[in-house]
Amino acid sequence: MLLRNIIFVFAVILAGNANAAVSCHENALGAQNCTNRATGETMRGRIDAMGNQKFTTNTGKTIKSRTAANGTTVYTDKSGARTTCRKNAMGATVCRDASGDKITCRTNAVGHTICK
Repeated sequence: MLLRNIIFVFAVILAGNANAAVSCHENALGAQNCTNRATGETMRGRIDAMGNQKFTTNTGKTIKSRTAANGTTVYTDKSGARTTCRKNAMGATVCRDASGDKITCRTNAVGHTICK
C-alpha cells in the first residue's frame, strides 16, 4: 500500500536521517501514524476529500502527498522538499529524496512497516 511510503518521508525530510528507526501503523481512518523511536517525534496523517494524505508532526511540521496514475507517490513539505516513492518488483516500497538518498520499506508479520 502506497500509504506506507510516508515512513521514508518521516525519516528523511522530518528526521533528517534516512537510517532513522521509524515505525508506522494505519489508524482507524486509514491514514498513517508514525513514530521516530530515536527522537520520540510523532506524525499523524489524515486523508482529504481528494484521497491524498496530509501529515502533521508533534513539532508542527506538515507534509502533503499526491499519488500519480502510474502509482508513484510524491511527498512535499512546506519548504518544497520532495520525496518520490514507488513499489519495486519484489513488492517493497523504494523511495528517494532530492539528494538521492534511498530507503526500502517492508511490512512485518504484525502489520507494522519498517524502513532501512
